[in-house]
Amino acid sequence: MPVMKGWRVKTNSEMTRRAREGVMEFLLVNHPLDCPICDQGGECDLQDQSMAFGSDRSRFTDIDFSGKR
Repeated sequence: MPVMKGWRVKTNSEMTRRAREGVMEFLLVNHPLDCPICDQGGECDLQDQSMAFGSDRSRFTDIDFSGKR
């Protein structure tokens, strides 16, 4: 829904901050921040944003579903 005349949009609230952190966390689920193995070689927009948000690690862990132990 587009912003309409008379609306007030808050972009610097606690709710917005939490939403941004959640989106960043999901973006990082399958993206390691181990830059030496990355094709971007340290020139990564996603890495810069994750460091700015302070979310350089995820609460999700890798789970091995291969059945090997």
